[in-house]
Amino acid sequence: MRPIWIALLLLLQEPTREALDWFRQGEQAEAFSPRQAELFAQAVAADPKFAEARYNLSLVYLRLERFAEAREHLEAFTQLRPQDPKGFLLKSQACVRLDLPDEAIRDLQSALSLQPGDGEAWDALSRLLLDSGRFQEALAAAKQALETGSAPGDVHFQIGLAQFRLGYKEEAAQSLQAFLQQDPEDYQANYLLGIILLESDEREKALSHLLRAEAADDSDAELTRTIGDLLAEMGQDREAARRLASLESRTSLNSANLGAIAVREKRWKDAEGFLRKALADEPFDALTWGYLGDALAGQGKAQEAIAAYDQAIKYDPGDIKSHLNAASLSADNGLTEQALGYLNRAVVLAPQDGFVQFSLGLVKERLGANADEAQAHYLKALEFGEKRPFLHFRLTFLFAKQSQRDQALEHLKLALDQDRQRFHPLLVQELKKVRSDLDSIRYTPRFAELMREYEPKQP
Repeated sequence: MRPIWIALLLLLQEPTREALDWFRQGEQAEAFSPRQAELFAQAVAADPKFAEARYNLSLVYLRLERFAEAREHLEAFTQLRPQDPKGFLLKSQACVRLDLPDEAIRDLQSALSLQPGDGEAWDALSRLLLDSGRFQEALAAAKQALETGSAPGDVHFQIGLAQFRLGYKEEAAQSLQAFLQQDPEDYQANYLLGIILLESDEREKALSHLLRAEAADDSDAELTRTIGDLLAEMGQDREAARRLASLESRTSLNSANLGAIAVREKRWKDAEGFLRKALADEPFDALTWGYLGDALAGQGKAQEAIAAYDQAIKYDPGDIKSHLNAASLSADNGLTEQALGYLNRAVVLAPQDGFVQFSLGLVKERLGANADEAQAHYLKALEFGEKRPFLHFRLTFLFAKQSQRDQALEHLKLALDQDRQRFHPLLVQELKKVRSDLDSIRYTPRFAELMREYEPKQP
């Protein structure tokens, strides 16, 4: 899960002086705190048409799990800025938290009418439509996500799942095979593809995928039964008997498995119900606690999610994923020192993990640590294979602050190469400052050349 920062939008309409004073105080307050919400709310009260204050207030309300209030201000924001997709995108998140899927779908559709190249928004729309039983629309949205080139890596799985529910078994098999080329050991994709192949009487291929699913997670009694029955049909009686004999002792794990599947499909409430049921029987299972943390985080229940990740870590101190998830949630909710604690333990577990080093760099920057310390973590992240563009973007600023122009410009080019749509507007905003961390490079010919070369193309 990635850290989310308070957005400062370009002022298109000058607010009142009183509103702007409250807004600036809000920017200086502790991130995502009740005090910050109070200050942004004062800015809105002083000038109800101050769109930027409403947007930032909504961000804080979302973090504080005050979803109804966030939705109210985002509705006003979309009326003030009907051509800005950000308001519709954020409002859709609030509506999901409030269990208003139809409204969330409408908001995503509005955002996409303004920003049709947003692969993540198409993917989110596809998932909501799928959960709502609107499979044909979900399939169309997932295909749009794929066409943008910026969709999440599991979009082929989403396409395959929609096709399967529509009864397009052959097409679903092709989509799942495309997904498995990226992640050949994925449990759900192998399981679903195995079932499709079994229905087509392709037993050998079906068994191969079902066994891969079992290798990834052997806790599903129904999968065990399916493999056992298939082995019996193929004459492998001894192996079939061994599997089927183990069913009675393993049926209590079904709830945990159903919860894991629901987490993958982002059916957060269903997942929470399954996982809590599983933990009532097996309260010491670290993996189930970790999945419960994911389900709670997906519903915006940050503190409960962190507590679940703590339980996962308690029963499996080597669970690096739960360390990272707890750190990310802590950082997102202003608990920076707590986030640092999780990451310091994670780096002991995985000292050569690029993402751990990258996360440490972000948290050290947020704590106001020595820039060299954050930079050292970022460089280690690169050394250990981390490639995300935001890493290069942060190194641009750190090298520029040290007047190391060549290195700064090199990392700027790498960041813009990977995501000009995201970083070019941020640079434009940075250059509006009288004093900027980019002062050492902003007036160089190479910087001007990069800004021209990577200016986002208009749709």
